[in-house]
Amino acid sequence: MPKLRHLPWLKIVLTASLALNLLVAGLVFGAVTSREESRRALPLERERAQVALLAVLPRDHRDAVRAALKSGSEARSDGREQSRADQAAFVAALRQPEVSAEEIVALLQAQRLRRSQGAEQFEVILAQEIARMSPEARADYARRLERVRRWDRDDHHDKPSKDRFH
Repeated sequence: MPKLRHLPWLKIVLTASLALNLLVAGLVFGAVTSREESRRALPLERERAQVALLAVLPRDHRDAVRAALKSGSEARSDGREQSRADQAAFVAALRQPEVSAEEIVALLQAQRLRRSQGAEQFEVILAQEIARMSPEARADYARRLERVRRWDRDDHHDKPSKDRFH
């Protein structure tokens, strides 16, 4: 059998091919994950705003808000069960051979009312915690909110700094 010679340029070609494949895979991955539709952490703008309001609170105040929200966990559990029931009723209505617009509106309004009640509870607890903050802490919170809002409006090329979560 003839002995195969090692060709030095073969290593270069294979390395370049691997690099090109990794580049293409990275571009595809980046394109898929950076699409606006795939960034939806939460589907509703109001809930996204609540998450931002909570996320930029100083840690001790954020923990206090979470503890206050958890203290009403029995009511939250009931609310979650009702939300699931509302969703199940909506899905069941969609599967019916005939459904009226009025029925759909009523089901959607029930879901909106449930979300609104949860949002109101969150807002009351958040307002109470903000009122307990020192003027310096509130000024820092305002600065953090401005930075997050600026980032949300921009084209998202530069992510906000990590200090917004402290």
